Amino acid sequence: MEEKLVMQAGIPFYGIYAGKLRRYFDFKNFVDVFKLPVGFFQALWILRKLKPKLVFAKGGYVSVPVCFAARVLKIPIWLHESDFSPGLANKICSKFAQKIFLSFEESRQFFPRKDVEVVGNPIRKWLLKGNKELGYKLTGF
Repeated sequence: MEEKLVMQAGIPFYGIYAGKLRRYFDFKNFVDVFKLPVGFFQALWILRKLKPKLVFAKGGYVSVPVCFAARVLKIPIWLHESDFSPGLANKICSKFAQKIFLSFEESRQFFPRKDVEVVGNPIRKWLLKGNKELGYKLTGF
């Protein structure tokens, strides 16, 4: 889905392999562990080719090999954590990040000794022009 949206916006898309980091037993864990190094080398190649000045990550398991590659290439990493508590990917990537953006002030506790800034969640402007009555009707409240 992301590839389609990015391509429609006229932005180049570069896909990589990434193994999901599950914290529970699943056979896929044994397969996905091999995807991480492949994804790392793919990300390394892409970042060397593109030479970005910054990597911005929103979390999710795909961001882990990209952040590892950015770290190796000494490319600054900025993260955005949109949830109250960080997911595993952002916990891992935060160790390499120069700046972390948060949606909630209370989330600072998860990122001690880091350059952290509370910026909220980016949303589409049309969401601010919602219809209260229609919202109640759609949600059943």
